[in-house]
Amino acid sequence: MFRFHATSTSRIDVQMKYPWYPRVHNAGFTITLPHRPRGISRGTDVQVEVIDSKGGRTRLPDVVIDWD
Repeated sequence: MFRFHATSTSRIDVQMKYPWYPRVHNAGFTITLPHRPRGISRGTDVQVEVIDSKGGRTRLPDVVIDWD
């Protein structure tokens, strides 16, 4: 298992989809991995885990990606 930290960012599309998010300044996140990290296969799945300010965790559904 690999973990990468994303940067929080303002996302109007996220704020529109989740009505309680307008009270949050940075409701979105972004991360760019410039190349496939060593040890990760070409076809792999990614799962996002969001940890809120109270330590609560929400895991989003897995998404399969193919590294070129």
